[in-house]
Amino acid sequence: MNIGVTGATGFVGSHLCRLLVERGHRVTALVRPGSPRARLSGGEISFAEGDITRPETLPAAFQGCDVVVNLVGIIRETRDQTFERIHAEGAAAVALAAREAGARRLVHMSAAGTRPHAPSAYHRTKWLGEEAVRASGLEWVILRPSLIFGIGDGFTTTMMDLVRRAPVIPIIGAGTSLMQPIAVEDVCAAFASSAEEDRHCGQTYELGGPEQITYEQIVRMVARELGVRRPFVHLPVWVMMPLAGVLSRISSRFPLTPDQIRMLQEDNVAEPNHAHKVFGLELMRFEDGLKKIVASAAGGGSA
Repeated sequence: MNIGVTGATGFVGSHLCRLLVERGHRVTALVRPGSPRARLSGGEISFAEGDITRPETLPAAFQGCDVVVNLVGIIRETRDQTFERIHAEGAAAVALAAREAGARRLVHMSAAGTRPHAPSAYHRTKWLGEEAVRASGLEWVILRPSLIFGIGDGFTTTMMDLVRRAPVIPIIGAGTSLMQPIAVEDVCAAFASSAEEDRHCGQTYELGGPEQITYEQIVRMVARELGVRRPFVHLPVWVMMPLAGVLSRISSRFPLTPDQIRMLQEDNVAEPNHAHKVFGLELMRFEDGLKKIVASAAGGGSA
């Protein structure tokens, strides 16, 4: 099949493009003009320039594609890239362009916890994106992964950096919210199957790893794997919310926004977990994946 992938140069997108090529598909990666393509080098991947915030660039990029996979998403907003613009308007633009280009199926990346009245703007706008996909008139599949981990992932890399550098190891709030980390390889296998198999059409799938673990357990695993022994300090949400609001606007280097803190205070799990029930995946444990991530960082690779 001919498969177009948005968000192709990102963490999940680069893994998925390589997997699709391995499975015999012809892949067209949508890239913004000037966007780095190093993650996709060395593969049999075609490139088409386009930008989901410029809908007029999309139909030509998707021309000849049987399936379009939309992976574009952001975890924090900037002046030009808001959740509304990327998750809601962007998903609608991709759906319309895929239909205009003659694609028959759209496979869409959402997120665990997505619902119309979620506390976070991230999840509320993800819901609007899902609604645009469902209303597209295309065959559609929506996947909602929990926390995705792997060499080079943003969450674990940020957590490792924070644990290494901070004089004490911070935990926002009680740290009891549950997560269900899933390996990027497992996520990509589910996306590939969704593109290939008709049985998935019209389905919304929750994807999680083999275990549910708390936010604090994840932080402690990272510290233990790095060999860092410092005190753990619980920081009250009521203190961190205004602080993050100010500091995240001043500098993008501050690791948390108020919206991310809201998400950290609620469970982010897959119930039911379709990664195993539907896709039959042998799922990697977070602790096993973390060892690989730390070893890669120690060897000079991306954390």
